Amino acid sequence: MSNRHQRGDNDDGAVIQTYPVIPVQSNPISSIDELYRSIQQEIQCYRKEHDSIRADLSRLIQSNQAFGGAANGDGTGGNGDGGFDPENYNRISNEVITNLKNQLEIVTDEKNTLESLWRSSQKTIQILELEIGEYRRQLRQPTDNRLQNLRQQYTAALQLLEQNLLSLRTKLAQRTEENKRLQVASATGQEQLSAVEREFAALQAEHQKLQATVEERHSTESRLGTNLERVMREKAELEVLLDQANALARQHMSRENQALIKVQEALQIADTAIEEKNSVAARERGVRQECDFLATTIGQVMEQAAQKVEQEMNALRVGYENRISALERQLEQMKSSLEQQRDKTSQSESRARALEDKFKGLIVTNQNLDADLHAASKLIIEMELKLEAFQKTMTKEREISKNISMPNRLTKTTDARNRSPSSRETIAPSNSHGINRNRKSLVIASHTLAPALQPIWQSSSDVDDEVGCGKDDVENVRSVVAFDYEVGYPDETLNEFLEKFQMDLPEESLRDFGGIQKELRKKFLKESWKGFLKES
Repeated sequence: MSNRHQRGDNDDGAVIQTYPVIPVQSNPISSIDELYRSIQQEIQCYRKEHDSIRADLSRLIQSNQAFGGAANGDGTGGNGDGGFDPENYNRISNEVITNLKNQLEIVTDEKNTLESLWRSSQKTIQILELEIGEYRRQLRQPTDNRLQNLRQQYTAALQLLEQNLLSLRTKLAQRTEENKRLQVASATGQEQLSAVEREFAALQAEHQKLQATVEERHSTESRLGTNLERVMREKAELEVLLDQANALARQHMSRENQALIKVQEALQIADTAIEEKNSVAARERGVRQECDFLATTIGQVMEQAAQKVEQEMNALRVGYENRISALERQLEQMKSSLEQQRDKTSQSESRARALEDKFKGLIVTNQNLDADLHAASKLIIEMELKLEAFQKTMTKEREISKNISMPNRLTKTTDARNRSPSSRETIAPSNSHGINRNRKSLVIASHTLAPALQPIWQSSSDVDDEVGCGKDDVENVRSVVAFDYEVGYPDETLNEFLEKFQMDLPEESLRDFGGIQKELRKKFLKESWKGFLKES
């Protein structure tokens, strides 16, 4: 129970307070004292509540007695006045009974609450007694159980550390794969960057071409504008010429009218001449014929001139209208082509902006990849330094082993190569502890380099191409290692020794040799392992 049962103010004003149960602390004595004090406080609180309930009950009894006396007084007064009123008495009695029932229900509820609180306190006391007994039993336990528990905890912690070691190995392999993926991604990023640069250069060339086309269109548009202005000027000139032709036509019409007037005058003169000179009839007829001929000739000439002028004006008007319409159509086509070129230019600009954003993103990605490669190069440099230190150690070990056990070792190596694995017998260890120690260090050095040489043992072509030593040299080294192992450790097999050695190998050594990249292996194999093979 986290808290005791709690109730609020009841109808009579009685308040029941609650107290939280104090949890058991790490120190059992202080927790027991605090629980004892809390129980004492609860008991005092319960006593106060009992006293308040008793006072409430006494007040209720007094009020009921006073109410009953008042009811009896009212009944006697009613009898004195006019007799007993049973309805009023029954109503008052029913109210008193209901009030008493309600008060009894409240009192029973409070009683049940107090009983439940008392039972819960008893349960709490029992639980505390059980906990005290458990603490005492734990204090009385011997130290052997504690040591056993500590051993169990220590073994569990060791298992957890082994699991962490395995997880770190897997993480190291994952980081190696991730580094390879980053290198591949860097190469692909460089290719994509070069492709984007080429595409960007092509887009720039296309953009320049479009700009040249737009400028050419602008020049064409300006040229067409000048042509249009020239056509408008020619139109104005033609209108002036048309006005002049109209003036000429009017002049011709006026001349025709003057000629008609002159003909009329001539006819009048002829009439007068006929009237005056009847004798010259033949001449008169000739003059009339001549006048008629002149009149018809002048009329035909005027009509032909008018028709010719009208035809020329119509032809000029139609020609200039066709030319103006053709120029307008050409202008509309140029405007539409200009709009298309503007759309293409906007599209090319949007593509250029998108490619520029992509190019910036690729630059950021390449910067991140460069940072990762820089970190990887730092790690490789650290590995190279560690390998150089290890190479120096191996050189010292080889010099010691060469000075001590080179003759015996070469003869035993020849015997170990000639023997098969099934017929190989265990050779007793040498009496010289220094030789065995040097051979053991050589075995440890060889197997420590196993993670770095594993890809080369699996692929002899890589060894031939990169290092210069073939698969036979690697097999010779492995046979030497196997022979030295059998001489130094006759009671174990090679696989068991390798498993045991890998389990005892420090995590730093595994992490260093597990993270060596291909370039580092090339350098190490060219400088160190080749010399080791030749000296061995």
